[in-house]
Amino acid sequence: MWLVNLALGRPYVVYVAMLLTAVLGTVGYQRTPTDILPKMKVPVVVVFASYRGMPAPDMEKSVTSVLERSLTRCDHFEHIESKSLLGIAIIKVFFREQVDPDVAASQVISLVNSEMQNMPPGMLPPSILKFDASAIPVGNLIITSNSRDDRELLDLADFRLREALAGVEGLASAPVFGGVFRQVQIYVHPRSLESLKLSPMDVARIVNTQSQVIPTGEIRIGDQNYYVISNSMAGTPKDFEKIPLYNDGRKIVYLGDVANVVDAARWRTNTVHVDGKRSVYMPLLRQAGASAITVVDNVKAFLPELHERGTIPDDVQIEVAFDQSQYVRDALSNLRLEAILGAVLASLVVLLFLGSLRSTWIVALSIPLSVLAAFAGLYFTGHTLNIMTLGGLALILGRVVDDS
Repeated sequence: MWLVNLALGRPYVVYVAMLLTAVLGTVGYQRTPTDILPKMKVPVVVVFASYRGMPAPDMEKSVTSVLERSLTRCDHFEHIESKSLLGIAIIKVFFREQVDPDVAASQVISLVNSEMQNMPPGMLPPSILKFDASAIPVGNLIITSNSRDDRELLDLADFRLREALAGVEGLASAPVFGGVFRQVQIYVHPRSLESLKLSPMDVARIVNTQSQVIPTGEIRIGDQNYYVISNSMAGTPKDFEKIPLYNDGRKIVYLGDVANVVDAARWRTNTVHVDGKRSVYMPLLRQAGASAITVVDNVKAFLPELHERGTIPDDVQIEVAFDQSQYVRDALSNLRLEAILGAVLASLVVLLFLGSLRSTWIVALSIPLSVLAAFAGLYFTGHTLNIMTLGGLALILGRVVDDS
C-alpha cells in the first residue's frame, strides 16, 4: 500500500523512474552479449599432452602418471580423470565449486611446466585449456572451389585465412577440418644407400642439417658494412634433390641420385563434402564474453574484404553455414512480437471494457517497461541474452499481461 501512496503523492518520481527504466533497459538490450547458452563457470581444467608414435601403455607410464601425481598438489583439488591413447594423454582436473577457473588454470600451468624436465626427451609442452560447456561454435566457415583440391584449400585456410580472421572482433582461433596437409616425402633406395654406407637416419640428419637458415652476421670491406645471407632452405620439392649426401673427393652424390622426392601429402584423417565436392571448414568460436550475433555479423562483413585484399583467390568461395546465432535472433524477434501483441491486446481489452484512456495507457506502458527492466537487470548482473533467459522472459510475459 505504501508504494501506491508514494506513486500518488510524488508523480514526478514515477515519471523519472519510468524514464530511467526505459533508458537503462534500452542500453542493456543493446550492450548485453547474446549467446546460445548461458555462461557456465565450471572449475575444470583439461591438459592435452602429445608424443607422436608412443604406445598407449608407455604414454600412461611416462606422461599421464607423472602429470597426475604433480596435479594432485593443486589447491582445492577434488578429483582427476585421465585417458591415454596412442601418442595422446588427456587429463581432466576437477576443482571444488568455489574455485575460480582462472586461478585453477594458473595452478595447473605452473605444475605442468615444473614437470617438463621429467617428460620424455623431445616432447612438446602440453596444451592447457579451461573447460567451457558453453563454448560451442556459433557457425562454420565453408571454403570451396571448383578448380582447386582440398589440399590447396587447406593450405589457404590454415596459413592465410586464419591470419586474416585474427583481427575480427570477438572471434577466437580455431582449427581447420578437411583436406590433407602438404608434405614432401623422400623415398630412398636401400641398395644405393648400402653402397654408400649410409642409413635412412643418416639421410634424415643430413637433410635437416642442410635445410636451415644460418645467421652469418656481417662483413666490413673498406668503409662499408655488408650483411651476409646464408639461406639453404629448399624452396621447392625439386631443390631437395640437389642436397649433397656424400663426397669422397672424386664425386659428389646428391639426394636425387639415391632417392625419389615426391610432392605429396600426409595421410588423410578426415573428409569434408559440401554439395558433393571435397571442401574444408573452420568452426567459428567466440572469445569469452563476446556476443554470438556480433561475431557472426563481423565475420560476414569481413568476408568480402578477403577477395579485395588478395588474401583469398577469386576462384575460392567462402560462406558462413550452420549459423547457430539464428536461434537467438529468432528468440529475440519472438519476444519483441509477444511484448507488442501483449501490450496492444491488453490495452484494447481495457479500453473496450473500461472505456478509460488513462487505464489503457497504464497497461500499454507497463508491459514494455517490465521487459526493459529485465534487460537492465541482465546487463548489470553480467548475464547474457540466451535461449534460457529469453525463454524465461517469454514465459513470464503472460503473467505480466495478466497483472496489467
